[in-house]
Amino acid sequence: MTSLIEVISLIHIQSYLWTGLVLVLVMSTLSSKFFSKVTDKFIKNYDNVQRIHHEEVSRLGGVALTFGVLMLAYLSDNPETQALTLKLFIALTPITLVALMEDLHLEINPFLRLLVLLLSSFLVLLLTDIELPKLNEARLDLLLSMPYLGLFFYSLCMAGLINGMNFIDGTNGNFGFTSIAILMGLLFLGMTADDLAFISLLLTFLMPLIIFMGFNYPLGKIFAGDVGAYFFGASIGFLVIYFFGSHPEISAWNAVLIVFYPAMELIYSVTRKVANNYSPLLPDRHHLHIKLYGRLFNSTQNAKISNNLVTLILSPSWLLPMLLLPWVYHSAVLSMSTATALALLYIVFNKMIRSPL
Repeated sequence: MTSLIEVISLIHIQSYLWTGLVLVLVMSTLSSKFFSKVTDKFIKNYDNVQRIHHEEVSRLGGVALTFGVLMLAYLSDNPETQALTLKLFIALTPITLVALMEDLHLEINPFLRLLVLLLSSFLVLLLTDIELPKLNEARLDLLLSMPYLGLFFYSLCMAGLINGMNFIDGTNGNFGFTSIAILMGLLFLGMTADDLAFISLLLTFLMPLIIFMGFNYPLGKIFAGDVGAYFFGASIGFLVIYFFGSHPEISAWNAVLIVFYPAMELIYSVTRKVANNYSPLLPDRHHLHIKLYGRLFNSTQNAKISNNLVTLILSPSWLLPMLLLPWVYHSAVLSMSTATALALLYIVFNKMIRSPL
């Protein structure tokens, strides 16, 4: 198993310092009052049905995050990290442009956004040409081995994860902590598999997130926005598929546990909307974090405290999968049983929290 010292050795201090400095300057600018005053003249106020913030805050943190990832990849001395990150960025250009329009408060047709999202997910796997995971179930693996069927299946999985990450991005820290927790789970598996190349690639995505969190939680000075949620949702999906495709000795069913929270939020939300004859493509105010915020705000009458408390209360959803992974990853039965138990707890908790009047 790769040691922590070996992981630290992959961090090129000078590259990370320069990138960190640039990101701090960029995010400070994006979150400044001056920037807000300038953009207010050209951009209409954010008025989505899912909004729970009471002030205008820059949603362009995702742009800074994406720039940080590209900068670290460029400064990396690992050719594989450079090549895969560039291909990922090219493949995600369509959905990134659509997401940027959304962050600038330009409305995009939900169906068109879904089609572009599916296209970008497909392009990621097509351009990177990575090995797709085996599910260690003969009939499923035979089915997914058919031409383009496996590519289509994992593109759907990636698109679902991207949507799930977008669903949970609504309160300070929720998207960021969830992404970091997922990447830390993958870091543990990368260390277990002694895959230094994968760890180097993973750190390229992890470090900008850590800097972003200094502005996002608990201060709420900047949000990841749709660009951040889509880019990191796709990047995490790619990293999960890439790792389990490269390491068939570790059950790919562990992916269900690793991405539990955004995946569960997507499945529960779509099922709930369909059951209530409501389009899954349209937003509503019945997501768990929004319901929880409403209840907390009714009690505290303090938007910022309520916002930050939501992420802490929901921490079992994004923290437990990472903490439990080292104990169950060696057994597909254990990892799936753990994910099932967490899903039941999630459903019970969601039922307990009713939408405020």
